[in-house]
Amino acid sequence: MFGLKRMNLGPKPNSPFYTVAAWYSLVASILTPVLAFVILAVSGRFDLPLIVAFCILISSFLLGIAGCRKPNVLVSLIGIVISALLGFATLVYLGSLKGWHG
Repeated sequence: MFGLKRMNLGPKPNSPFYTVAAWYSLVASILTPVLAFVILAVSGRFDLPLIVAFCILISSFLLGIAGCRKPNVLVSLIGIVISALLGFATLVYLGSLKGWHG
């Protein structure tokens, strides 16, 4: 009668590099704050989670640019914008930690 198709989110197993790069850009930029808070809870240091988060966001930004092809433009652009905003905020906060003597 009515065939319900399963909705597939994310890249397929044999996807091209730019599809995986676009999805990495989106997923990594969304999960970076979670990872930073986990590292903060485990280590107790403030600079280590920010440095790790900044490195992940840089890779997410660069792979978002690499994955900006026709079928994945929207996914890539959202990942690029989130990576840029969070990366800037991380860099500003890391700079303020280096200047703060508390």
